[in-house]
Amino acid sequence: MRKLLIANRGEIACRIARTAHRMGIRTVAVFGSPDRDALHVAMADEAIDLEGESAAETYLDIGKLLRAAARSGADAIHPGYGFLSESAPFSRAVMEAGLTFVGPGADAMERLGSKAGARQLAVEQGIPVLPGYDGADQERLAGEALRIGAPLLVKASAGGGGRGMRVVRDLADLPSLLAAASAEALAAFGDGSLILERLVETPRHVEVQVFADDHGNVVHLGERDCTLQRRHQKVIEESPAAFLPGEVRAALCSAATRLIGAAGYRNAATVEFLLAPDLSWHLIEVNTRLQVEHPVTEAVSGQDLVEWQLRIARGERLPLAQADLRLEGHAIELRICAEDPAHGMRPTTGRITELELPEGARLDHGLAIAFAVGAHFDSLLAKLVVHAADRAGALRRARAALACTQIGGVVTNIPLLDRILREPAFQEQRIDTNWLEPALPGLLQEPEPGPEDLAIAAVARVAARPNDPADPWFCGPPWRCNLPAEETVRFDAAEVTVRHGQDGYLVRVGDATLALRLFWTATPGIVAVEIDGHRRHLVLRNEPSSVLFVERGLRLHLPGSSDVAAEAVDERVVRAPLPGKVVEVRAEPGMRVAKGDLLVVIDAMKMEHRLLAPGDGMVAAVAVGAEDRVEAGQVLVELEP
Repeated sequence: MRKLLIANRGEIACRIARTAHRMGIRTVAVFGSPDRDALHVAMADEAIDLEGESAAETYLDIGKLLRAAARSGADAIHPGYGFLSESAPFSRAVMEAGLTFVGPGADAMERLGSKAGARQLAVEQGIPVLPGYDGADQERLAGEALRIGAPLLVKASAGGGGRGMRVVRDLADLPSLLAAASAEALAAFGDGSLILERLVETPRHVEVQVFADDHGNVVHLGERDCTLQRRHQKVIEESPAAFLPGEVRAALCSAATRLIGAAGYRNAATVEFLLAPDLSWHLIEVNTRLQVEHPVTEAVSGQDLVEWQLRIARGERLPLAQADLRLEGHAIELRICAEDPAHGMRPTTGRITELELPEGARLDHGLAIAFAVGAHFDSLLAKLVVHAADRAGALRRARAALACTQIGGVVTNIPLLDRILREPAFQEQRIDTNWLEPALPGLLQEPEPGPEDLAIAAVARVAARPNDPADPWFCGPPWRCNLPAEETVRFDAAEVTVRHGQDGYLVRVGDATLALRLFWTATPGIVAVEIDGHRRHLVLRNEPSSVLFVERGLRLHLPGSSDVAAEAVDERVVRAPLPGKVVEVRAEPGMRVAKGDLLVVIDAMKMEHRLLAPGDGMVAAVAVGAEDRVEAGQVLVELEP
């Protein structure tokens, strides 16, 4: 293996390139027009333009990828962690082209990558599966659903990530839910076939990392707790699953290695299980690839799993036997996404203006200053990974590292992640896969600012460098910055008066007057604040339209700049929040609708977005149909009283 083409983008491609370079393997990046100046392109030894914008036109086009490999002289292809990493046709096409595919063979991938195939092999091996139907006859789904009974889960047989998945609580809704799930699965994976499973109401989600080589060796590298999810998308992952008793852990790891060995598999696989409240467990699927959350396994094992993948692909034996593997400490991974928690976790776009990374933690990312975060791909920006001797220590490190991570220019879920880490239910492991959604309103409730908060925020505004609005931080005493002796700062919450002095500031908030000083620290984003002789360090971000107290999740907005003001609802129209493709149109001219009724579903950034009626009324006009491409802000439906 001399030259490796990486058939993916962003942090995935950067992660693979770093290991390949360390092993002396040259790398070839591929890119579409939105990624022309991306970090993964700059990191590679060579890069090939795939001449397109969307994922379908670039990173998912098998023909273009094979031509890029031929043009560059690559002798191997790594598919990353995305859709093609579980595509048997891609694996087969790569090998038929005489290239090395860094992953399993197509036959094993077809057997295990299908949820139905994995279930059937598990039954043969005596591994528990949930009651359900995994047959090929899709005409039997309705009848089998009646046999299984509600509640049940409809799942895409191919792929994962929650695409093509629906919960059925009332069998009267089954026909529409089957149709919707099949259409989504077909669009996402090119295969609309479905399986049925009995629904476990409050499960935990645990997965086991397994590797196998061509010499009959199979080992596991422990398990990961992936319970914290939203809409079947993982948010925070940990290794090990600290709540598991030793005997359950041993049973899961044994079942995972037995299943992979029986499939004649090679390379990385992730075997996923659901655990009921009584810790009874069942197999749910096998991911025939390296997972996004693999860094937590690397942290506790001390192994480079991408290196393992490359060595196995070269025909080598597993680097270590099971008895030689040591799993130590506890690791946590936080997925930092371009999402707006205050508006239903809607994906966001923007251009990176600031990038401050934490010391003492791992941050896998593909970002650079001025990089444009667009709507063509999924919202994952970076993965923050910490490791400590135990879970309590890992939680402390995660909070500290998150406070020092700054990604400016795009709204992210960083404040939400911080609040989750501080939530007692999460700290005490009293959660299940359904916990986050109903907990969001409470997690998103900002604390009320006190006089000290307002005083600190006001000084942060007036002490910002006046000659560089793009770099809103502190410049020191007023005579150095040519500032007026007294200024008034207005927030949505209150009005604050700041008087400058030679040794700090006098700040008036309502009836209170506070003496306040600010000091530089060596760490960007952290300031020392002294109020009436009490000095402490704060993680503070002085943003263009607000001041954010990171550790408390408190944001003080300038008047007219709050998210609510910026997002004033026009109850006469429904607009596309992002560029995407219309999946479904429920609205019809003349239809009466109530606030919250589903009108249109669009697919954007690898997620379905359900657009609801903003108020009661009647549909006056529908401007789009299924399969139409739409731009951000485009009017989709017009309403009238």
